Amino acid sequence: MIDEAAFLALVSWHHTLAQLAIAAVSLPVLSIESPQNREGEADAAAILFASITARSGDPELDWALGNAAARLGPFRRWESAILPRTAQELRTLRTAVGGRDRGKVSDLIARYHDRRRKFARQLVEAAASGHA
Repeated sequence: MIDEAAFLALVSWHHTLAQLAIAAVSLPVLSIESPQNREGEADAAAILFASITARSGDPELDWALGNAAARLGPFRRWESAILPRTAQELRTLRTAVGGRDRGKVSDLIARYHDRRRKFARQLVEAAASGHA
């Protein structure tokens, strides 16, 4: 398991890749329905970001973000137990990605990653211990 500093670096890397992808895609990106359980929200986040990079036309960017997302998986499964309003956050981001306002999507992606940075210690502890 990675420590808090490595988690923060990984979140920053994921953010950079997501911003590069959103700059490269044509909006709107197709919306995605997701399950509403804890693992479903984690999967929904990974699928949403993957759908953005897949439409970027850059296979290296797609691979890099997929790799970062896979490494974030053990932490994402604890997000709904630790971060407030994760389901609402994903719905808002999914709706924005389905629109045409690139600036709004970019801002929401930044907010998404900022929230994970704010709760980094709790997410790392939950992933390491197996409980929130």
